[in-house]
Amino acid sequence: QNPENMFFEENVFKEVSFGPKNLGLSEDEVEARVKWALKETNLKGYEDRSPYSLSGGEKQRLAIACILAMKPKYIILDEPTTGLDEKNAEAIKRIIRNLYSEGHGILLITHEMDLVLELAERVVLLYEGKKLFDGAVKKFFDLDLRAYDLDKPKLLDISERLGMGFLRDINEFINALGMIP
Repeated sequence: QNPENMFFEENVFKEVSFGPKNLGLSEDEVEARVKWALKETNLKGYEDRSPYSLSGGEKQRLAIACILAMKPKYIILDEPTTGLDEKNAEAIKRIIRNLYSEGHGILLITHEMDLVLELAERVVLLYEGKKLFDGAVKKFFDLDLRAYDLDKPKLLDISERLGMGFLRDINEFINALGMIP
């Protein structure tokens, strides 16, 4: 949730290379992975900057780059867009989509229902220490979320009220608007 707590190296390149180095990879492989991870997270050109000089969104992307450089099969992201402006939140969502499309398993921990609507394939609802739901996104949003201190995303609420059905993002909504007589 606060990526700054994990940084300790003097520059971005060293920060991202820490994990791969500890995997015992060759210097060439470490460098290749760092360059790839920085490119994936749109931080190419930041190699010599201090992690502490980055904006909040850049720090979030740096934290993800540090994980990507180790090329894990599964990635756990805890509140990845919390506190970010729209531009940086969109960048994080793009990264998550790319990781998923490349075959990474993603465990996303969030209370942001817009993020769940847009990105999740499966939802597990934990409430007061108990698993109350495990299933498809569409079925999840059929629940009375207010009972769990959650709000239905505005986009979904509006699309359902207009009889448009289950729409997951603004592009689907815009396309559906064109279909209304």
